[in-house]
Amino acid sequence: MYRFKHGRFAGMRMEQVFLRDAPALYEPVAWAEREDFLPDMVEEFNRLRRLLCRATISERCYQKRCHHRATSMTLPMEYPGSLVPSPYYWCDEHSPSEETEGISQMLAIDFDQIRQFGDKRSQQVMFRQIREALGISSGARITERFAKRFFRRLAE
Repeated sequence: MYRFKHGRFAGMRMEQVFLRDAPALYEPVAWAEREDFLPDMVEEFNRLRRLLCRATISERCYQKRCHHRATSMTLPMEYPGSLVPSPYYWCDEHSPSEETEGISQMLAIDFDQIRQFGDKRSQQVMFRQIREALGISSGARITERFAKRFFRRLAE
Protein backbone atom coordinates (compact mmCIF):
# COMPACT_ATOMS: atom_id res chain seq x y z
CA MET A 1 0.00 0.00 0.00
CA TYR A 2 1.32 3.43 -0.91
CA ARG A 3 -0.34 6.59 0.40
CA PHE A 4 0.52 10.01 -1.06
CA LYS A 5 1.84 12.49 1.49
CA HIS A 6 1.96 15.71 -0.56
CA GLY A 7 0.39 17.36 -3.57
CA ARG A 8 -3.12 17.19 -4.88
CA PHE A 9 -3.43 13.50 -3.99
CA ALA A 10 -2.30 13.96 -0.37
CA GLY A 11 -3.86 11.35 1.90
CA MET A 12 -5.08 9.13 -0.97
CA ARG A 13 -3.96 5.58 -1.63
CA MET A 14 -2.34 4.71 -4.93
CA GLU A 15 -5.29 2.44 -5.87
CA GLN A 16 -7.76 5.29 -5.55
CA VAL A 17 -5.63 7.72 -7.53
CA PHE A 18 -5.04 5.08 -10.23
CA LEU A 19 -8.79 4.69 -10.80
CA ARG A 20 -9.52 8.40 -10.44
CA ASP A 21 -6.80 9.94 -12.59
CA ALA A 22 -4.29 7.49 -14.07
CA PRO A 23 -2.93 9.99 -16.63
CA ALA A 24 -1.71 12.19 -13.77
CA LEU A 25 0.33 9.28 -12.35
CA TYR A 26 2.34 8.25 -15.39
CA GLU A 27 4.59 11.31 -15.55
CA PRO A 28 5.58 11.44 -11.84
CA VAL A 29 6.15 7.68 -11.76
CA ALA A 30 8.33 7.84 -14.88
CA TRP A 31 10.32 10.66 -13.26
CA ALA A 32 10.69 8.71 -9.98
CA GLU A 33 11.85 5.65 -11.91
CA ARG A 34 14.41 7.67 -13.91
CA GLU A 35 15.77 9.41 -10.84
CA ASP A 36 15.68 6.25 -8.71
CA PHE A 37 13.48 8.12 -6.24
CA LEU A 38 10.45 6.85 -4.25
CA PRO A 39 10.96 3.15 -5.07
CA ASP A 40 7.87 2.19 -3.00
CA MET A 41 5.65 4.36 -5.18
CA VAL A 42 7.11 2.94 -8.40
CA GLU A 43 6.78 -0.64 -7.13
CA GLU A 44 3.14 -0.13 -6.10
CA PHE A 45 2.32 1.52 -9.43
CA ASN A 46 3.79 -1.41 -11.37
CA ARG A 47 1.97 -3.92 -9.16
CA LEU A 48 -1.36 -2.21 -9.88
CA ARG A 49 -0.62 -2.11 -13.62
CA ARG A 50 0.02 -5.86 -13.59
CA LEU A 51 -3.21 -6.47 -11.67
CA LEU A 52 -5.20 -4.46 -14.20
CA CYS A 53 -4.02 -6.83 -16.94
CA ARG A 54 -6.15 -9.48 -15.22
CA ALA A 55 -9.29 -7.34 -15.20
CA THR A 56 -12.37 -8.65 -16.96
CA ILE A 57 -13.37 -6.38 -19.81
CA SER A 58 -17.07 -5.58 -19.89
CA GLU A 59 -17.15 -4.19 -23.44
CA ARG A 60 -18.43 -6.38 -26.24
CA CYS A 61 -16.83 -6.98 -29.61
CA TYR A 62 -17.38 -4.30 -32.27
CA GLN A 63 -18.35 -6.89 -34.89
CA LYS A 64 -22.11 -6.92 -35.55
CA ARG A 65 -24.04 -9.72 -33.82
CA CYS A 66 -20.98 -10.82 -31.85
CA HIS A 67 -21.62 -11.05 -28.13
CA HIS A 68 -18.12 -12.06 -27.02
CA ARG A 69 -16.19 -9.94 -24.57
CA ALA A 70 -13.45 -7.80 -26.05
CA THR A 71 -9.82 -8.80 -25.57
CA SER A 72 -8.09 -6.07 -27.58
CA MET A 73 -8.80 -2.75 -29.23
CA THR A 74 -7.85 -0.57 -32.15
CA LEU A 75 -7.82 3.22 -32.38
CA PRO A 76 -8.78 5.33 -35.39
CA MET A 77 -6.06 7.50 -36.93
CA GLU A 78 -6.63 11.06 -38.15
CA TYR A 79 -3.39 11.06 -40.10
CA PRO A 80 -0.27 8.86 -39.80
CA GLY A 81 0.90 8.82 -36.20
CA SER A 82 -2.08 10.72 -34.76
CA LEU A 83 -4.49 8.48 -32.87
CA VAL A 84 -8.04 9.37 -31.87
CA PRO A 85 -9.08 8.29 -28.33
CA SER A 86 -12.20 6.45 -29.48
CA PRO A 87 -11.44 2.71 -29.39
CA TYR A 88 -13.04 -0.15 -31.26
CA TYR A 89 -13.07 -3.31 -29.16
CA TRP A 90 -12.45 -6.76 -30.64
CA CYS A 91 -12.79 -10.33 -29.39
CA ASP A 92 -10.35 -13.15 -30.17
CA GLU A 93 -12.36 -14.20 -33.23
CA HIS A 94 -12.70 -10.81 -34.91
CA SER A 95 -10.46 -7.95 -35.97
CA PRO A 96 -10.70 -5.13 -38.49
CA SER A 97 -10.50 -6.23 -42.10
CA GLU A 98 -7.13 -6.12 -43.83
CA GLU A 99 -8.17 -3.39 -46.29
CA THR A 100 -9.34 -1.04 -43.53
CA GLU A 101 -7.17 2.06 -43.50
CA GLY A 102 -6.86 4.61 -40.78
CA ILE A 103 -6.93 2.16 -37.87
CA SER A 104 -4.08 1.34 -35.52
CA GLN A 105 -2.70 -2.11 -34.89
CA MET A 106 -4.33 -4.30 -32.21
CA LEU A 107 -3.61 -2.99 -28.72
CA ALA A 108 -4.14 -4.32 -25.21
CA ILE A 109 -7.01 -2.79 -23.25
CA ASP A 110 -5.13 -1.16 -20.39
CA PHE A 111 -4.19 2.23 -19.00
CA ASP A 112 -0.74 2.07 -20.61
CA GLN A 113 -2.39 3.13 -23.88
CA ILE A 114 -2.79 6.58 -22.33
CA ARG A 115 0.89 7.23 -23.02
CA GLN A 116 0.26 7.18 -26.78
CA PHE A 117 -1.44 10.56 -26.54
CA GLY A 118 0.55 13.75 -26.07
CA ASP A 119 -2.16 16.15 -24.93
CA LYS A 120 -3.91 15.96 -21.56
CA ARG A 121 -7.42 16.12 -23.03
CA SER A 122 -6.90 13.05 -25.21
CA GLN A 123 -5.27 11.22 -22.29
CA GLN A 124 -8.31 11.93 -20.10
CA VAL A 125 -10.74 10.81 -22.82
CA MET A 126 -8.79 7.58 -23.36
CA PHE A 127 -8.61 7.00 -19.60
CA ARG A 128 -12.41 7.32 -19.31
CA GLN A 129 -12.94 4.97 -22.28
CA ILE A 130 -10.72 2.27 -20.78
CA ARG A 131 -12.20 2.73 -17.32
CA GLU A 132 -15.67 2.12 -18.75
CA ALA A 133 -14.35 -0.93 -20.62
CA LEU A 134 -13.18 -2.25 -17.24
CA GLY A 135 -16.76 -1.95 -15.96
CA ILE A 136 -16.38 1.27 -13.98
CA SER A 137 -19.23 3.52 -15.07
CA SER A 138 -18.62 7.20 -15.67
CA GLY A 139 -20.73 8.20 -12.66
CA ALA A 140 -18.99 5.85 -10.22
CA ARG A 141 -17.64 7.47 -7.10
CA ILE A 142 -14.05 6.28 -6.69
CA THR A 143 -13.60 6.16 -2.95
CA GLU A 144 -10.74 4.49 -1.13
CA ARG A 145 -13.05 1.62 -0.21
CA PHE A 146 -14.20 1.15 -3.83
CA ALA A 147 -10.61 1.14 -5.12
CA LYS A 148 -9.41 -1.35 -2.47
CA ARG A 149 -12.29 -3.70 -3.28
CA PHE A 150 -11.73 -3.39 -7.05
CA PHE A 151 -8.04 -4.31 -6.84
CA ARG A 152 -8.64 -7.00 -4.19
CA ARG A 153 -11.00 -8.78 -6.61
CA LEU A 154 -8.31 -8.65 -9.30
CA ALA A 155 -5.72 -10.14 -6.94
CA GLU A 156 -7.86 -13.22 -6.20
